[in-house]
Amino acid sequence: MHAEKGPFYSWFLQRITAIFLAGGLVTHFCVLHYLVSKGSQDIGDIISRLTSTNWIVFYLCFLAALVYHGLNGVWAIFIDFNPGKGFKKAIYVLLYSIGIFTFSAGAVVLFWASQR
Repeated sequence: MHAEKGPFYSWFLQRITAIFLAGGLVTHFCVLHYLVSKGSQDIGDIISRLTSTNWIVFYLCFLAALVYHGLNGVWAIFIDFNPGKGFKKAIYVLLYSIGIFTFSAGAVVLFWASQR
């Protein structure tokens, strides 16, 4: 019996990113809405926080996990419909491109905010 490694890694990373996203969401929500400013922040507060390397790394990892988790979930739903080989490849390239664009745009915004 031949077991493909691709579907296992996809399944496994989906679970790992879900755990990271749950923890990251709790961290983000608690710190920003309860510990730091009790829910009222202005752009100066946000930019001052984003000058911290730790927050930038946290948000980059959070963004990467979010993009992977979301697009991998869409891919899994799409694969359930058993598409043709050409259509499958086109959707794969589309989702991959969306992921790269989304992560890049988020990273640019984070680095732009950290330079303010």
